[in-house]
Amino acid sequence: MAEPLPLDHLACRTDDWLLAQVDGATRTATAWRDDVARAATALAPLTAPAVALRQACAYRFSVWLFAAWHAGKTVLLPGDHGEAMRAALGDAPTIGDADWSAYAPATLAPLADARVVVYTSGSTGVPVGVPKTLRQLDAEVAVLARTFPLPDTAAVVATVPPQHFYGLLFRVLWPLAAQRPFVAATQPYPEALWALPGMPHVLIASPAFLKRLPPHLDWPALGGRITAVFSSGGPLPADAALDAATRFGVPVREIFGSTETGGIAWRNRPDASWTPLAGVEIADDDLLRVRSPLLADAGWHATGDRLARDSAGFHLLGRADRIVKIEEKRVSLTQVEHLLLAQPEIAVARVVALQ
Repeated sequence: MAEPLPLDHLACRTDDWLLAQVDGATRTATAWRDDVARAATALAPLTAPAVALRQACAYRFSVWLFAAWHAGKTVLLPGDHGEAMRAALGDAPTIGDADWSAYAPATLAPLADARVVVYTSGSTGVPVGVPKTLRQLDAEVAVLARTFPLPDTAAVVATVPPQHFYGLLFRVLWPLAAQRPFVAATQPYPEALWALPGMPHVLIASPAFLKRLPPHLDWPALGGRITAVFSSGGPLPADAALDAATRFGVPVREIFGSTETGGIAWRNRPDASWTPLAGVEIADDDLLRVRSPLLADAGWHATGDRLARDSAGFHLLGRADRIVKIEEKRVSLTQVEHLLLAQPEIAVARVVALQ
């Protein structure tokens, strides 16, 4: 298995490969590097130390991400368009929609440092920025490459947006570092899979997508074009995991982790124990604590999840706090109660999770 390319040199290399499928056409690594260099020139006049990146197209997202890094900017990745998120971003200019083609390409040197801040909801529902360094991102990609080698001939296709941490890693950085092509468009519906090119594909999916696979579609007609399926971002019900495995003909590889911790563990059967990813240590107590090279420091990090250990790994027993995942979105039950109590008709409110 080839080691993934280091992210700091990606935009400075000279070798070429098929990098992305964009709007029915293909883009090579050489074209991508030229686009990054031109976009870096476009960003050079900005004096702000950080920029907010919003872009649904994974190719354009990747260009602006690396261009901003090479322009010396910290990249902020907002998780939504809400008022609280806009307040958290402050005065950072938003990039992602401009045209870079008219700019002369900058001369790019390997990145000495780069940082991205992924915004997610905290324990109160207020957006929290989670910084990630280039070292952490390289470590995440290395763990994925060693645990789940991407097939040589497969392209990566995703149902999740690139600005979320799961999408950033699995549909952008990992394929780039592994020199595997990715499909730029996010696949909103299962029906879109039949329109993909005939080559094999690795599907990066959300539980919400996998829970809604229509039974009436001609699943055998996919003909084995989906060679691997990943799911992350929230719990995947056992019946949905088994149904997806039957329809795609491959088991669903569930990834457990968080924006704060990075990847923690994985499994490929809903009744199996969670197996820690390489280098991840699990504390043996009632609440899950992890220590890994994917964290910002060498200390232990509490996740708020209850667990039970066994000889093969561990089983999750639910959350110990009042944050729940609904359709891969973090929802603070405390914040929901506060919003309810703000209504004049409501005197007492208590929100509980049924699952």
